[in-house]
Amino acid sequence: MDTFQASCLSEPPEAVIFDLDGTLIDSLPDIAAVSNAALRSFDIAEHSEDEYRDMIGWGLGELARLALEAHGLERPCVDELTQRIEELYEQHPFEYGTVYEGVREVLSQLEKAEVRCAVLTNKRHSVAVQAVARAFPGVNFAYVRGDKAGLPRKPDPATVREVLEALHARAERTVLVGDSDVDIRTAAHMELCSIGVAWGYRGRKHLIEAGADLVIDRPDELIAALGIQT
Repeated sequence: MDTFQASCLSEPPEAVIFDLDGTLIDSLPDIAAVSNAALRSFDIAEHSEDEYRDMIGWGLGELARLALEAHGLERPCVDELTQRIEELYEQHPFEYGTVYEGVREVLSQLEKAEVRCAVLTNKRHSVAVQAVARAFPGVNFAYVRGDKAGLPRKPDPATVREVLEALHARAERTVLVGDSDVDIRTAAHMELCSIGVAWGYRGRKHLIEAGADLVIDRPDELIAALGIQT
């Protein structure tokens, strides 16, 4: 597809907030591995990676609920399974996952353009910090914000306010980039420009229906969509 500058941008942004899973990294192999290990510890049958694809994006508690629901089970309780998945994920935050091709180059171009970049994810905060550090050594994200106990998670607008404050950025000059309706709704709640990435876990149709301001198919299209001259 030919890219063009997102219609919600009159000038290049001063900050970009990225989702993590399905946007910067393909973490599905890690999520499937730790979730299946947790299920095995309760003598419950595993799920395939494709089955997990539709369970992710809302945090590990919801993933645990959906994983049990798919088997028609109520035991172990969701909290028990969630805790086990979290324990395993802490130990293996980025073991089998990969960085999407072209993402590192885009981050480098944004750094050269002096655009502040952050990560906002519903992945547990400690796991998110570890995964970002392992996936992007040498990349200086200005802020990483994962799911923190007792605090809101996406799509709650408070998550974006926190990131904007940390970046010293204005909402009207900030873009949120993600692969799901959760990300698009998060952006809409704070009137941020939203760019959906079709290479993630939900696909182009899902993002268009969610109301993304623009949908791109490859990471290298993001720079032009942001109106940044290279």
